[in-house]
Amino acid sequence: MAVNILLVALGGAMGALARFGTGVLALRVFGGSFPYGTLMVNVLGSFVLGLLYVMIVQKGLLSEQVRLLLAVGFLGSYTTFSTFALESVLLGESGTIFLAALNIIANVSVCLGAMLCAMYLARLLTA
Repeated sequence: MAVNILLVALGGAMGALARFGTGVLALRVFGGSFPYGTLMVNVLGSFVLGLLYVMIVQKGLLSEQVRLLLAVGFLGSYTTFSTFALESVLLGESGTIFLAALNIIANVSVCLGAMLCAMYLARLLTA
């Protein structure tokens, strides 16, 4: 049990650092008029979780420890749908309804697409 807690904690620390780095990079590259960092994190996180889900749950190719480290720990702190919700509300409250709607539509549709692509890819690669 203690090893499992350490795996989740280690993954969470790595995910938090990766999330921070992605946000800083997106801000430098794209500026702050739209929450690009959150979109990038949610798309990448959805893609990776799709891969992991197929490889761990459906195919049994990776261990429970890998699931705890990566899916629960790393991705649990890396993906930021709570931040996505806050940013969408704040965009709407600031009067930029178009950007709020764009943020919601882009995050949901592109992440679902990334998940479907990742699951297809993982199934193809593990067939």
